[in-house]
Amino acid sequence: MSKKMIRLFYIVLWIVSIGSMLWIVCGSYSAIVDEKTAYVMNLVGVVITLLGVYASVKWFDGREVKRLLLLTVLIVMNVFFYRLTMETSFVYCLAIAIVASLLCFPKTRKQ
Repeated sequence: MSKKMIRLFYIVLWIVSIGSMLWIVCGSYSAIVDEKTAYVMNLVGVVITLLGVYASVKWFDGREVKRLLLLTVLIVMNVFFYRLTMETSFVYCLAIAIVASLLCFPKTRKQ
């Protein structure tokens, strides 16, 4: 993939991140799942976020598109889970994924 496409994908990641945070801040909804389901979603969401951030920072060296796609999926998943459960742990996981995206900035390689 070209460098311009990778940078464009990075910009889209940040637009999704900012839009997600605004959606969380501006909305006022109540939880629509019961406590047991919220607990399981909380556990799954935290584990997937931590493993996904580790994988995107450590393992995908040189594959920016996969790395950015993984972080975008994590961001959207955390926003979706937050909207269902209204648990603040998903906001923290969202912040972790956004900070991890700073570490995955597409680099220009010198030849």
